[in-house]
Amino acid sequence: ELAAQVWLKEICEDSVGEAVRDLEGAGLKVMLATGDGAARAAAIPIGNQLVDQTPVDKHGAVEQMQGAVLFVGDGLNDVAAMAWAETSLTLATSAELVRDVSGFVMLHQNWRALPAAIEIARQARRTIRRNIGFSLAYNAVGMTLAAMGILHPVGAALLMTASSLTVILDSMRLMDWEA
Repeated sequence: ELAAQVWLKEICEDSVGEAVRDLEGAGLKVMLATGDGAARAAAIPIGNQLVDQTPVDKHGAVEQMQGAVLFVGDGLNDVAAMAWAETSLTLATSAELVRDVSGFVMLHQNWRALPAAIEIARQARRTIRRNIGFSLAYNAVGMTLAAMGILHPVGAALLMTASSLTVILDSMRLMDWEA
């Protein structure tokens, strides 16, 4: 006689579909590499799927990809691929080893934050490059003028402070970004 019956169903977060659409809309290639079979993977709204993947298969898939790879994983079978990827992301509820290997730990399961985080990272990279270019140009001109005796040392010190403040203020514009 049956004493108890338990039914479990894995549900894909609603925000996953929106995040995938936003990522693909931003020109990013989204792929699912899962150890699950095709039937379970079909519940996840990602068109490009690799199913029945072992940890070695996942690692190999990441290794074959060209360019920057963000690997999102939550299980111990994802650790090798996460370590090989340029960067990786996991959930706070994942196993400790997975969190240790991951470059980022998402504290919630709102996947809509992922496209916004990628855009913030892109803006940060552009800001860093712009600030480095500005600093190199400023220092090249300032050192040349100082070496020629045109720029007084006190003036150079004041201009260096102004340059540093300009870089800081330019970087602070990123703080206004909302995810």
